[in-house]
Amino acid sequence: MSTTTLSYNLISEKQRIGYEGMRSFALATSKVGDDDLQYWLNKSSDYAPGLMKAAYGTFLTDLIFLYEHDYVADLAAEAFNVNWQRTSPVGFSLCNDYNCLYITGESDHSMGMTVAGNAEDIWKFRFTCSFAYSLLEQLVGTNIWEDHNIGSVTLGLLQRYMNNESLEL
Repeated sequence: MSTTTLSYNLISEKQRIGYEGMRSFALATSKVGDDDLQYWLNKSSDYAPGLMKAAYGTFLTDLIFLYEHDYVADLAAEAFNVNWQRTSPVGFSLCNDYNCLYITGESDHSMGMTVAGNAEDIWKFRFTCSFAYSLLEQLVGTNIWEDHNIGSVTLGLLQRYMNNESLEL
């Protein structure tokens, strides 16, 4: 029997921990496009139900975020007349442990992109991609875990602003 002792001041608790957690990463060195996503979607039948299928699913969640981000970047590039390419690696992860579940970026919000165009349009492009980041985390998380209320920093701030509440968190 495996036990974990949790000590918080005077409280001590022992319990069985059968599952400690899993963390997956999706890393990209170039744009994640339709072919990349389809390649990994086609791998679903390669994994039997169990730990490997769960690991595949968590990786796929990360990959879907990167795919959606790059889709938004393509739309923004067209709207603001800029070009972008990924020139440094980018990572995204999902952490699922006995206590919590979250998806998060493992790189800065530039997402490894080099952008070419005039300065004002580059600013608009980067603002759009950064603004979308938190919303995409919520979109992907909500669609993966339909029974959970996934929050978004961006939407939370907008909601607080619309309700005339303090923007201090």
